[in-house]
Amino acid sequence: MDKEFFDKNEDICYSKLVAFNNNNHYFTNIERQPPKSEIDAMATGANNSTYAIELKWREKYDLNKNNNGYYIENDKGFTGDTIFIESHKLTSLYLSMVYDHRLPLYINFFKNGYTTVHNLLTLNKKPEQSKEMKIKSKGYEKFEIAKRYLLPIDDSAIFDDKNNLQQRQN
Repeated sequence: MDKEFFDKNEDICYSKLVAFNNNNHYFTNIERQPPKSEIDAMATGANNSTYAIELKWREKYDLNKNNNGYYIENDKGFTGDTIFIESHKLTSLYLSMVYDHRLPLYINFFKNGYTTVHNLLTLNKKPEQSKEMKIKSKGYEKFEIAKRYLLPIDDSAIFDDKNNLQQRQN
């Protein structure tokens, strides 16, 4: 297992969340969770609303826009209009909502500076489950066979590389 990989990505994600919040002021308080927690951060917002937040650094993906809307693209030519979330992370976020009354957010940071925020409580489309896939885990240094949930990009709030809101969550 490559512990440095996990630590580095958690540090990147948390610093990006803090920078994002410094520009947009969505949260009055952000608390980073211990390493390897299934939820990366807890936050407090207006009217003492609380949030459970999963963060993802998409270091190999850009978020782009064409006439059909927003899509992700990597340097190998892959494009798609959904974002993966692991089943256990989705479950943890929903359980935090049910038992702790925290609003579940899934925030993705892309290499071109764009950010997506999925409020999992207000999705308009039910996330679909992917087919089984062989996924290379850099952190665990092995391949794993897994299914992931697919969240449509158009069902998120989108912020550009200057943290300006470009699209509200539908």
